[in-house]
Order: sequence, then C-alpha cells, then structure tokens
Amino acid sequence: MLAKISLFSVIAFAVVACSSSPKDTSKTSNSAASSSNSKQLKRYAQKAYRSGNYQKSINHLQQQLNVLQKKHKSIIPEFGSIYFNLGLSSLKLNRNQAASTYFEIGLPLAKHSLGTNHLLVARYNSNLGIAYLRQRLYRKAIKPIKLSVNIKKNLFGESNHHLLYDYVRLKKIYNRLNSEKLTNYYKNKVDQLKSKYSSRYKNIRISNSK
Repeated sequence: MLAKISLFSVIAFAVVACSSSPKDTSKTSNSAASSSNSKQLKRYAQKAYRSGNYQKSINHLQQQLNVLQKKHKSIIPEFGSIYFNLGLSSLKLNRNQAASTYFEIGLPLAKHSLGTNHLLVARYNSNLGIAYLRQRLYRKAIKPIKLSVNIKKNLFGESNHHLLYDYVRLKKIYNRLNSEKLTNYYKNKVDQLKSKYSSRYKNIRISNSK
C-alpha cells in the first residue's frame, strides 16, 4: 500500500466513546471530533518543532501514538510517521540513543506501509545512521546510510543531490575508521556532487537530518 507521509502528516486522533448504550449513536460526532483534533494536534506538533520546542513536539507525538495504538490493532502509515518525527526531535535535543531507538522501531513500520523503495524509508535509514554516528558507533552507522544511498539512487539516479549528505557522512565514518582508501573514495563523490550542484551546496557540512 502506497501512502504519502509528510514530516508531520495528519494523524487521526481517536475519541473514546463513553456511552454505555448497546447502540452507539455518537460515532458520527466522534469521527468529526477526531478529524478536528487531528488537524489541531498536527498544528501543535509543527509549531513546536518549528519554534525549536522539540520536547513539546515529542509530547504531542507521544500523545498521538498512545491514542492511535488504542484505536488500531494493525499497522497504519501514521505509526511510521510518528516514530520518524520522534526521532528527528530527539536528534535536535542530542538524545541520540533515544533517536536511534525511535528510528529502529519506526523503520519497519514505514517499510510495511510504503515498501522499501521510498524516500521516507531512505530518510529513516539516513537519520538512523546519524544517530549511530553521534554515538560513535561508526561501523553500525555504515549499513543504514548505504541503504539510504541505494534507495536514493533507485529513485533519482546515480548522481543526484539527495546523495550528498550521505556521502559526507560516509567520508567522515571511514576517516574515523582510518580507512584512507574509502575516505578518499567518498571525498571524490562529495566533490563531484558539490561541483554539479554548486549553487545549491556552497558550504557543505554535516547537518542533523537530510
């Protein structure tokens, strides 16, 4: 099932019915309330993240996750989106171990909903690699970043700007592992893409997420 998941996708907010009547006549009103709450929670999460209040963003996302898990017994696309956003906010707070845990949980959920060849799955892998890199788990970081590279190549071709930051991180990893050959290999990859997209990337650096 292909579904589009944005950075902060609309997350269905369930309203638990309190009526004890055998025939629930509140379903329609609860559904409307869910839709309204979903949009409101989305705005809260976006506003918190964009204003730099990452802990508040995490709080909203965890609330959404708890409600959804009570309502849905099977995997839905929103689960993958929530864990991704929890991971991003945790990276912003330098809670790198927590971030890697969120990405590890959410990655298979995103793959289940979107398939393996999707940009969000690539971003999951890339950010999981960042979380490992920050914990100095250099060898562990290699696999997810290379998976991100492969997906982006499949989606956009062998030489596209989406690859640049992954190559920068691989260069850094192999430098830390004292592999001169592979460090130079990825340095050349970085230089090639910087030259091709010079107007886009004038001052290349490792960022928190790309």
